[in-house]
Amino acid sequence: MKKNSNCCVDLAWPIIFSIWTVCFYVFQPRRLLMKLLASLTITMWLVSASSQAAEFCVTSSAELQSALTNASTNNQHDTVKIAEGIYTTPGSSFHYSEGVGWDLEISGGWTEFFGNPCGQQLSGNPYNTTLDGNGTTRIMNIESGGNSDITISNLLFLNGGNPTLTGGGGLRFWSTNTVAHTGRVTIERNAFVNNQAEESSALYFFSSGPKSHFRNNIFTLNTSHDGSYTLDINYDLDSGVYFTNNTVINNAGDSMNNYGGVRFFTTANSTTYVGNNLLYDNGNRDLHFSGSGETYLNYNNVDLLSGTAPTHFTGNFSADPELIEGFLEFTPSFGSPLVNAGFDPPNFVPIPTPFDLAWFEGTHDVVGNVRKQQGRVDIGAVETGPEPPIFINGFE
Repeated sequence: MKKNSNCCVDLAWPIIFSIWTVCFYVFQPRRLLMKLLASLTITMWLVSASSQAAEFCVTSSAELQSALTNASTNNQHDTVKIAEGIYTTPGSSFHYSEGVGWDLEISGGWTEFFGNPCGQQLSGNPYNTTLDGNGTTRIMNIESGGNSDITISNLLFLNGGNPTLTGGGGLRFWSTNTVAHTGRVTIERNAFVNNQAEESSALYFFSSGPKSHFRNNIFTLNTSHDGSYTLDINYDLDSGVYFTNNTVINNAGDSMNNYGGVRFFTTANSTTYVGNNLLYDNGNRDLHFSGSGETYLNYNNVDLLSGTAPTHFTGNFSADPELIEGFLEFTPSFGSPLVNAGFDPPNFVPIPTPFDLAWFEGTHDVVGNVRKQQGRVDIGAVETGPEPPIFINGFE
């Protein structure tokens, strides 16, 4: 079973329900007994919830690593909320390793509310919660095994890695050494900036999970020192990955190969969907497919494509993205070819749902804008707002 639970609590629920039913129909006048049963029900619900989930609020680097260490061993589904601020790696990467199958959710952008440092999450802008590798260490290392669902969101991965690191200067996700990961991973609304490694400078990912999602992320100014890619995403078994509405721009390798884009390795039994992405100005390669699995390349602004030809190819183009000028500014200008050029999956789909329709673009873009504003989604991680009218007050 995917979700572990307390066996005593699980056995107690049918008993409580049976007693409640008898009391309602037979002993309805006995209000005291009903009150006692209500109290017992609430108590058992609280015990059940506490036995299966744990929540951490962190405000320092030490607290972040402590939360990940506890989550690795507490045999619970864990939520780690990171308050807005700067968190420098403590001499090594922030590390998590769990092989039984418990879920983990890590998110930034939390602020104080009624005395709780993690009481509310407003825009969730990743630039407000920085994990800094200080140009020396990988920022985060996640090792997961079993049927666990992992979510990482609303974080800035900055200055991770070093020139001799083997891969994943910002984030590395992989199965434990003994147990394959077969759950779902969601990596959304993060920014990966100025990370480095020998290869896979920003992110290295390997899983056998059914369907994982990378959406509304920014990857920029990352450097691979042997020239091999900013992102390396690998899948095997009966699995699949969706890479949608991401911005991958101005990454590079410093060798003669200068491959700064994204590489997907898809085995015969797995599928990759790449849609609505800006993949541009990343050295000699913006996107590379390898392996023999099925691949979709739909509605992207992609410049230099290499490797195995995609199985499905629809709505792609190569053009200057015409972004608004500014440091770390990736908003399309009103005249950009990215505006309203993406594909929005329909609300009603066939059952069973085809792989190329079984994804969601998210409710908000990477900086907190409503994801779809003019009837159709933009390409890339940032959604532009509606163009203001030229003559808002007529000719007066």
